Amino acid sequence: MTKPLKLIASILVYVAIIFSMTIADPEFLKPDVESVIVQPNKSFSLSSEQLSDIEKKRTAFGLVAIICLATGYGLFVRSIGKEYKRRTEIETEMKIAQSIHESLLPKSAVKTDWCEIAGVSLPATEIGGDFYDIIKLSESKILIVIADASGHGTGAGVLSAMTKSSIIQELQHTQSLAEL
Repeated sequence: MTKPLKLIASILVYVAIIFSMTIADPEFLKPDVESVIVQPNKSFSLSSEQLSDIEKKRTAFGLVAIICLATGYGLFVRSIGKEYKRRTEIETEMKIAQSIHESLLPKSAVKTDWCEIAGVSLPATEIGGDFYDIIKLSESKILIVIADASGHGTGAGVLSAMTKSSIIQELQHTQSLAEL
């Protein structure tokens, strides 16, 4: 339930309780005390029956307010729990995506008699679909693969992993870059 709907639901509960109280006792909301203009330094008094009636109404409204607050707090706690669960799921997915991304990158530099090649990947966000690989085909040939899968997160990471896997599979069948 969204925040505006929760607020509306709380207000409706409050209105329903007040409405049910007035149906049960229509005189409930009518004042028993005549209007009094309060003036400075002039006292007025209420009978014990009038004070008792005011106290009953205050207590009833107080109980309704407590019920509404408790309902609102319960809905708030529930929404916080859902948000926490959602964030935990996103964090777990991001950790998986980061793990996939890290597994695509070379673990060390590639060395030959004539060169040494290494690289580093610094994604702009927590995880991206970019990857590179340095594959030693022979002592005289090195294949450098640089790829950028569209998007971010687990989907882009999986696409990059599939691309790298396809390249490695094809290299097992051919040594010619033209055929690749």
